Amino acid sequence: MLLSSEIANKNFRRAFIGYDMEQVDAFLDEILAELDRMQQERHELRERLDAMQDTMQTKLYLAQTNEKPNV
Repeated sequence: MLLSSEIANKNFRRAFIGYDMEQVDAFLDEILAELDRMQQERHELRERLDAMQDTMQTKLYLAQTNEKPNV
């Protein structure tokens, strides 16, 4: 997985004929912001998934043992 620090620390050779470095840097900043947002969203979704899995395991256990949940 590509890390935001790898993008932030990536250096390119300067060439006489090439891209406008300010435009490249601005675009990389946009990519970094989006990557950070996506990584945060992924983390939050993982936490929600883990919580849902825990809930489902509890409900399955209760169903198998014929116990009523304390909800």
